[in-house]
Amino acid sequence: MATEACFCGSGMGSLGLPNCVGTEGVHRRDIFVPLYDSTGAKNSIAASDLVAGKVTEAYIIGKLDETDASKRWQITPYTYKNGAPARTDDTSETAADGSIRILSRGVRTYSNELWDVPPTWAGQFNSGNCQEFGVYRIDETGKLGGELSDDKTELYPRAIEINSAIANENEAVDGSSGQKIVLTYQLSKNAVEKNFFTISATDISANLLTVRAQVDGTLVLDEVTSSTVIVIDAKSYLYGSFNTFTDVVGLDQTATDKDGATKEPEGNGTGYWVATNKGTGATVDISTVAESATVDGKYTLTFAAAQTGLTLVVSCDKPRNKASEVKYYFEDIEVVMP
Repeated sequence: MATEACFCGSGMGSLGLPNCVGTEGVHRRDIFVPLYDSTGAKNSIAASDLVAGKVTEAYIIGKLDETDASKRWQITPYTYKNGAPARTDDTSETAADGSIRILSRGVRTYSNELWDVPPTWAGQFNSGNCQEFGVYRIDETGKLGGELSDDKTELYPRAIEINSAIANENEAVDGSSGQKIVLTYQLSKNAVEKNFFTISATDISANLLTVRAQVDGTLVLDEVTSSTVIVIDAKSYLYGSFNTFTDVVGLDQTATDKDGATKEPEGNGTGYWVATNKGTGATVDISTVAESATVDGKYTLTFAAAQTGLTLVVSCDKPRNKASEVKYYFEDIEVVMP
């Protein structure tokens, strides 16, 4: 970690403790987030974001489902197994008379196992590990740990050393172990331990040990039946098995968002399925959305009027009301109408 400043003439800092001091427990999950957003501002949890002194579930969902990837939280899918926290050796200099001077403190390193997670997850993680990002640490009680700002009004993610984070698959070994992902990273030398601080689980409205991150999904045009009807498959190609990828079901059902508002699948730009005219940007009215009764994840979209010869941009963004629900993120697709 960064070498703490020693202020001459100030004496030592006070070493007493108040009653009932909370400490961080066993490391169970991580929330990864870029250190800076696209505007250059530092990502944080601000005191002004709290409601009645609590981090609300709606706030957590908003961070997990953030449309700006530079602000989005990415949480590990399950709780860690067999965590192995460590610290590198301090760097010191020894004089001829045997006296020692500490040049820099060691840095914290973490190695944790994720069980029942496929290799594709490791690929997802490693695709972004060259970026400058940090981590909020979640312990076994659901407490969230970060780094307190100097003015005590913001909790930043703890900075991770660039290119130190890696996820590797360990294959199953006959009779001794199952397949697992081992995730390791090192905190930055610029992380300041004296500013490490936590938000108690009682001050967080959702259970951080059970919340779910977004899952990448894909919309695939199955067929264009007419100038008013198209069929789209919704799948996740990261998971499942070959030719039986995960089908995303329920995208024709009414949903409730994080603020408690009801949202229908269809509508003239009011639903969570949206179609727009690529040329004009005008919203196209979707009259019905219906999932197949025999094929999971296959949806028929019917437009209120013919869209002859137009290119439509179709998107789906079903909201979630609970942080423990699965949230699928779909890229838009283009459909050329006959």
